[in-house]
Amino acid sequence: MIQIIKGSRALGASPILDNMHRARKHVFVDLLKWNVPVVRGEFERDQFDTSDAIYLVSTDDKAAHLGSFRLLPTDRPHLLGALFAELCDAPVPTGPDILEITRGCLSPRLRAAERLRLRNRLISAAVDYALDNHISAFTCVADSGWLSQILAMGWDCELLGMPRLVNGVTTGALRIDIEPRTVDVLRQAGTYIASGLRNGAAASLAA
Repeated sequence: MIQIIKGSRALGASPILDNMHRARKHVFVDLLKWNVPVVRGEFERDQFDTSDAIYLVSTDDKAAHLGSFRLLPTDRPHLLGALFAELCDAPVPTGPDILEITRGCLSPRLRAAERLRLRNRLISAAVDYALDNHISAFTCVADSGWLSQILAMGWDCELLGMPRLVNGVTTGALRIDIEPRTVDVLRQAGTYIASGLRNGAAASLAA
C-alpha cells in the first residue's frame, strides 16, 4: 500500500512515519554514512520534516516500511534552495507549482525486481499527485546512483548544472517537468504504473 501523508508528526504519533524515519536512518546513516540529523539514535529527521512536507510511503499490511519519497514546496525552505544552490547554474527553480522530491528511500530487504517496481510505483504516485494538484515540475538533488536512474526514466528532465563532488560523491540537481503527456511518456518507457490517485486525491493507494 502507498499512503499519502501531509505534514510531519511528532515521534510516536504515526507508526507509518516512525517506521519511515527508522528506515531512513538505516539506509542513509548506517549504510550510506550520510552526515544528517538523527533523533534519539533511531530516527533520521531533518529541518525539512515539517508541516509542509508531503510523504508518499509504501508499507506492507503490518505498516512495515518498504519505500518512500518526501515532497517539499519550493516556495518555502527546501533542500536544494537552502543547502545545494551551488549545483544550479541559474537561480534555483522555485514557486507554488514546483515541488522538490527528496529522501527517496527503498528497503534494502527487497529483491532488485521488487525495488524497481516499487520505485516506479512511487514515481507514478508522485506524478499523479502533481497532476491532481497543479504542479508543473519537480526538482531534486541526487547522487550518481539516483541521478542516472532519474535521467533514464523517460520523462522531460534536465540537469540544472554540471554535477559536482559533494562530500566525495558526484551529485547533481535536476528539474523534471510534469504535464499530462508525462503519464504516456513514462508508460511507454515502462516506468508508469497506474495508481488510481488522479481519481480524487485518495489517502491511500493499493499496492
